[in-house]
Order: sequence, then C-alpha cells, then structure tokens
Amino acid sequence: MRRFTTVELDKNIGDIKAVAAREPVIITEHRKDRFVMMSIEDFERLRKAGDPQRAFATGETPPEIAAPFLAEIDRVLDAPGD
Repeated sequence: MRRFTTVELDKNIGDIKAVAAREPVIITEHRKDRFVMMSIEDFERLRKAGDPQRAFATGETPPEIAAPFLAEIDRVLDAPGD
C-alpha cells in the first residue's frame, strides 16, 4: 500500500484519489498511520466479508472456513500413533 502524508493529501487530493481508486492508500499524520482511503467498492467488499472474529456454531460454519479445519482433523486422525 502506498502512503501519503496529510500535507500531501491537502496539496494533491486529485492524484491521491486516483491512486485510492485503484488500491487502498494509507494517510499518515505526524509519521504515524492514521487513515485509509479506498474506493467504495473495496470498502463494501470488506464490509460484506463480515467480522473476522465471528464465531460459528458447527452447523452454520461456511464451507470455505470449515474445509481447512476438517482437513487438519482428518490429517491428525490418520497420523500414526505416538
């Protein structure tokens, strides 16, 4: 991700908006990351992804999340005993 200062943002808003339309950019203030500017499409995609800390009951876990866990369980169960 590219970084711009708040001073650069004030002076070059058009150029920075053009970059943010292609990829999220970090806006720094006093040498610290403070904000992210991104397209609404990227923002909506993040919102739809849901809460990364969400817990699922066994029956409601989406297949794309459950598959790696099930594969690891199978691997452990199929491993020779210690």
